[in-house]
Amino acid sequence: SSTGRKGQSQSTPKRIYKAVDEQWVTSRIVSGLSSGEGIIHKIRDENPEATPPDRGVSDKRVLCTEEEFAQALKVMKREGNILSPILRQAWDGSPLQPLTKTSPTKCNEPHLSIIGHITPEELRRQLNEIEIANGFANRFMWFYVERSKLIASPKGVPRDILQPLVNQLIDAVNFGRSTTEVTRDPDAEQLWQQVYPELTSDRFGLFGVITQRAAPQVLRLSMIYAIIDRSDTIDLPHLRAALALWQYSEESVKMIFEEMTGDENVDLVLKCGKAFKSITRGQLWTLLGRNNNKQEFDRIGTVLAARKLAIIDPQQTLIFK
Repeated sequence: SSTGRKGQSQSTPKRIYKAVDEQWVTSRIVSGLSSGEGIIHKIRDENPEATPPDRGVSDKRVLCTEEEFAQALKVMKREGNILSPILRQAWDGSPLQPLTKTSPTKCNEPHLSIIGHITPEELRRQLNEIEIANGFANRFMWFYVERSKLIASPKGVPRDILQPLVNQLIDAVNFGRSTTEVTRDPDAEQLWQQVYPELTSDRFGLFGVITQRAAPQVLRLSMIYAIIDRSDTIDLPHLRAALALWQYSEESVKMIFEEMTGDENVDLVLKCGKAFKSITRGQLWTLLGRNNNKQEFDRIGTVLAARKLAIIDPQQTLIFK
């Protein structure tokens, strides 16, 4: 997100959701991502062998809304914290259980959603190499958003505008609850066959790692659009809408991470190089803490040269473009 009003952005959607499923709004929307164990406890299965017996939670749906998503990223860096692997398993639909013998808490059928707000600067700073490499980052869809106008005295959305949306969503939810399978029609299948190679092609650099799950993300979006239309068939408009939204996410990733590579040393050198235009071998040695050798200088130079971000002149100086 850019600046301001992050919390207020949820007020109107919450009014709609509350009219559709008040129980879900009051009991299944939470905040404060801090531990994997906490998430599992919120959607835990029944455990009659516990002392006292634990009846568990029947509703496995949870929406986590984090206005300060940077805090969750900071928590993941703590030794022993299992928030990241639990979130990754939840995205895959895998059973959730702490990797400890002493904890009997588990959830076999999680349904977890996350809306996280974070500024581009915080995201670049807090999303470390491990969370990028282990698949945490590409299980999210990243969207750059900002308010489009300044309204000093905002008014609520009139009921006559909201109510048709509420009615449509109620119909969609009821339809989704009774639908067991969603398929593509022939036209959508033909388009899917055309775009699938690009969605699954090798992607390089930090952009490539973060958008690596393009195909399943588009698939999920297209199914959501179909269900909203109360259809058990994904047609061309549903798939095209999913592709358009994913394209915006990709463009957001490109803008947010710019030329970052995901390699901590390379990105540090690139940041300084952009400011000073050139870095000598001695300056690089100092920049990296005076604990790197010639091989690391050569490796960094090779990465930057391959991405056409810098060249190494005969005097062994990195010249940045």
